[in-house]
Amino acid sequence: VRRLLYLRGMWGGGGRGPPPPPPLTPEKRTAATAEVVTPAKLAAEEGAKQDHCLLIQPLSETAAQLYGGHGQYHKGDSGLDLFCVQDETIPAGEMRFVKLGIKAAAWKGDENVSWLLMPRSSISKTPLRLCNSVGLIDAGYRGEIMAAVDNVKNVDHHLKKGDRIVQAVGFAGVPWSFKVVESLDKTARGEGGFGSTTGTELPGAPPAKVPRGEAALAH
Repeated sequence: VRRLLYLRGMWGGGGRGPPPPPPLTPEKRTAATAEVVTPAKLAAEEGAKQDHCLLIQPLSETAAQLYGGHGQYHKGDSGLDLFCVQDETIPAGEMRFVKLGIKAAAWKGDENVSWLLMPRSSISKTPLRLCNSVGLIDAGYRGEIMAAVDNVKNVDHHLKKGDRIVQAVGFAGVPWSFKVVESLDKTARGEGGFGSTTGTELPGAPPAKVPRGEAALAH
């Protein structure tokens, strides 16, 4: 009888059952409510480790200064604006190669990947258009990046150092970052650029320095 009365006293009587457990401490609450790691989350985390990154090798002090203080890039951007590194004039009705003063290589994790050279939307305010609409930069290309532009109007157009008429974009518009480096790795393609895979290099473009059979894709 004494034991029964003791138990009834603990439970408060009335057959209401045991008292509720004490509230969780912050430590216990965190452990008890931890987020469940799903396969989709694991895939997303693995993807974060495979961020696209553009390695940029400046070819002059001017280019190094422009990219060292790049103020137009924001984390998560799909496009990275590329700079003109000198003042130059594109004559009315003519085509020119605008040398951008950098070499570049795109990487997804430890995989060297191709990327796109696209016009910025603001190019519509100028008489310039990219000759090839969108440039495909093959993964192994290590020559200077250039924009082939047409001046479609009957007036000369003057580009100034620091102007941005094109942007580097990864496939599918994936966000990417960039890093300025002193040098890039060596590849079979090397500096073979416009027309290099057909033996018809265009005037003003760098000469190909790669055996024809080793080139990956034609521009």
